[in-house]
Amino acid sequence: MNIDTLSYLEGRNDIRLKLSDEKRKLLLDKISEKYGNVTIFCKRCGMNYDTAGRWLTLSVYRRREPSFVISEKFCNMLDIKNSALTDGTLVVGSGHSFQKVPKTIRADENFWEGFGLYYGDGQNKIGTNEFVFTSITPELSIFAIKWFRKYFGANISDIRVYVYVPQSKNRQTEANAMVKAIKIPVSCLKASYHQKKLSNTCILTMVRNSALRYLFDEISKDAERLITTDKRMAAAFLRGYLAAEGNVYMQKNNRVCCVTIGFGKRSEFEMIGRQLTHLGIEFTTSHGANKDRTKFYPKIDIHKKDSVIRLYETVGFGPNKKRHKRLESAVKILRGEQNA
Repeated sequence: MNIDTLSYLEGRNDIRLKLSDEKRKLLLDKISEKYGNVTIFCKRCGMNYDTAGRWLTLSVYRRREPSFVISEKFCNMLDIKNSALTDGTLVVGSGHSFQKVPKTIRADENFWEGFGLYYGDGQNKIGTNEFVFTSITPELSIFAIKWFRKYFGANISDIRVYVYVPQSKNRQTEANAMVKAIKIPVSCLKASYHQKKLSNTCILTMVRNSALRYLFDEISKDAERLITTDKRMAAAFLRGYLAAEGNVYMQKNNRVCCVTIGFGKRSEFEMIGRQLTHLGIEFTTSHGANKDRTKFYPKIDIHKKDSVIRLYETVGFGPNKKRHKRLESAVKILRGEQNA
């Protein structure tokens, strides 16, 4: 499965397309050929001359980059195919920050696994300029950083890491250990803090790039439709989500296993439920609560033997190795392959 990134960026007024000198010359030649000069072209288009001039100029100091909406308007007025401005290397951005973006993303199982992981442990607030991913497990942070770089072309310079440490631990020592564990340059560590309520060290990984974030937001809106077309992709998405939000409980004496998934948002609860049903995995729903029982959240429980085994065989916990091993051990007990 391939995702055409252009189809998600076209028509956006908040994403700008970086035009090379070659493409600016193409526009100027077409304007000269059809309208005579830029002044007449601007009047016909209803554009301000000074603003349009900055979008079209060859001067490095005066130039500005047009949004996708404006570039499409240029093409329509000049009878040029939109692809004439987007062929070659695609560079897009917002404001003065620009980033190379792949025209096509190979949306394989690994891609959807990372998408599911971010859906679960990421701060998935549409409209922000960065990806923010939180985890107490270094291996999940490693997976997330590799995923951002592989599929969205994020640079190591875009990555910022913040470490939140329990009061009982040495802040600087713990922060350095986490940076070493997730295998990134020390320069990526921006700050570390003590947090009273934490019992485990938490790693916050931020990839700051508005163009990539907008692209992710657009794909997010279409994610469920895309993964439902292929059960392998649906399973991969669930694998990532379970790595973030799933857990395994085993009553060894009674040979009873339960996989639980907690949700912060009702929409995520409903979507994950639909995907489990799509894969033939039965579940029940309940509600969990925080320690103070001041907040309640929807929860999915998978406890039927056949469904737990099917979940293990088709989904699992992906990059969360510790929980996957726990599920593997539980399945062996359920199958009678291992003593309780």
